[in-house]
Amino acid sequence: SEKYRILKQEKELTHKKYLQSQKEANEELEHKVHERTAELNATLDTMTSLYLKIEKKNTDINASINYASRIQNAFLAIDDEVKKSLPEHFIFSKARDVVSGDFHFFAQKDDKVIMAAVDCTGHGVPGAMMSMIGEAYLTQIVYSLGILDVSKILSELHYKVRMALLQDSDEHTVKDGMDMAICMIDKNTKTLDFAGARNPLIYIQDNQLHHIKGSKLGIGGRILDYQRTRSYEKHTISIKSETSVYLFTDGFQDQFGGKDDTKFMIKNLKELVFTNHTKSLKEQKQNLEKTFSEWKGDSRQIDDVLIIGFQLD
Repeated sequence: SEKYRILKQEKELTHKKYLQSQKEANEELEHKVHERTAELNATLDTMTSLYLKIEKKNTDINASINYASRIQNAFLAIDDEVKKSLPEHFIFSKARDVVSGDFHFFAQKDDKVIMAAVDCTGHGVPGAMMSMIGEAYLTQIVYSLGILDVSKILSELHYKVRMALLQDSDEHTVKDGMDMAICMIDKNTKTLDFAGARNPLIYIQDNQLHHIKGSKLGIGGRILDYQRTRSYEKHTISIKSETSVYLFTDGFQDQFGGKDDTKFMIKNLKELVFTNHTKSLKEQKQNLEKTFSEWKGDSRQIDDVLIIGFQLD
């Protein structure tokens, strides 16, 4: 019938419109997908390019730091000199980063030998820069100025660090400085003089451990006017009998680890040193390295580590 024919035409027309709309929707969707894919590809290309730039920058930075480490190690390499004056010694040094803010200093004038363990503010590159400043000034103080008194060495170093970093100026806010333990061995008088800027000295005689604390003030830093000059207490001990001496920074005892992830602490370090002091210096160093590694475990190393040990007959 006519009515049926008209309904059929309308149905076919509606179906064609539906198919057309679906086609247009699909085409629009494909277009959007294509645009979005192009955007994602462009973003990916940008991110890849940025990643490659960052990777190159990191490679360049790491190469520079590694080279700086070689320079620092060469500058501070004194082991052969120490062996001549202190045949029985070890230096356990472990940087937190590639370069270190902890360093050892050695000097000898006539029959007097000076050894120091120095802990500069920070670690990594800033700490390493401070270590170069410290080593250079210590060399100047001992060899150029001829100062061998350990207390006066610390006072002079404090003054020079503050002047070098403009710490008297209100326009500069550099607060960096150093903690250190320094001793002078007089082979003629058979005595050892010690002074510390916050850091202590441990020595063992007649199977007895002695712990001498350093002064409470460090080297350098922003301070009040009346503190611009500092004095550091000097301690003198007899070394006429066999003596084991240990200088160190705070990196070992402050390291977190163990089953409870706590600090190692000075008490345990003293016990470790005392337990091992009758062993060879090589074995002592190996035991320190092993203990530190086992204590730290998977924990992050929080600071540079430096321990110096030597034996005096």
